[in-house]
Amino acid sequence: MRWMLTGLFLVTCATGLRAQESAWGPRVGVDLAAQSFGDIGANLTDWKFGYLAGLAGDHDFGNRFHLLTEFLYIKKGTRTRDAATRTTGYTTLNYLEADVLGKFDLTGNNEGLFMTLGPTFSYFMGGRVRNVMDGQETTDYKVNGSDLNRRFEVGGAVGIGFDLKSWVLEFRGQTGFTAIDQAGQVRNVVLGAHFTRYFRKGE
Repeated sequence: MRWMLTGLFLVTCATGLRAQESAWGPRVGVDLAAQSFGDIGANLTDWKFGYLAGLAGDHDFGNRFHLLTEFLYIKKGTRTRDAATRTTGYTTLNYLEADVLGKFDLTGNNEGLFMTLGPTFSYFMGGRVRNVMDGQETTDYKVNGSDLNRRFEVGGAVGIGFDLKSWVLEFRGQTGFTAIDQAGQVRNVVLGAHFTRYFRKGE
């Protein structure tokens, strides 16, 4: 965890020094989370709702290229259903996530459509597991950070969004490249709608 924060801080400092302009602001959003089993993106579970919140930086390097540095609290997890026992399971996994994404301006004037692409680095903080049968809760327990076999997750994200001056809406999909279970089969998958308000120098 410490080295993830240190790495993001160093990247942010270096980026800020070399960028033509940097802007910072709060980022919030909602997400749909699931898990894949086996190959990346394969055999997806049912989706469950979550949310995300944090701080985002947009660093303009010119020539339609920006670098985004983000530090987020994000809820991942899954929903499973067993028709035979009429049971639905809800697994919520809470992560701190550092993202470093390239942002490609598709219009050339720092407004309008853009695409994002880059790596994500996540650290599992803890979570919760609930099972409900016929509308009645049967189990409900917390998951500690150390309970997950692989607490640190490396993934990737791709998104498309719309930039209107300092207001940004982005739709983003991401998956873990590293598995979270000991057997190396389970990966987190998230689809999110992100909203950011950037503040630039002089505003």
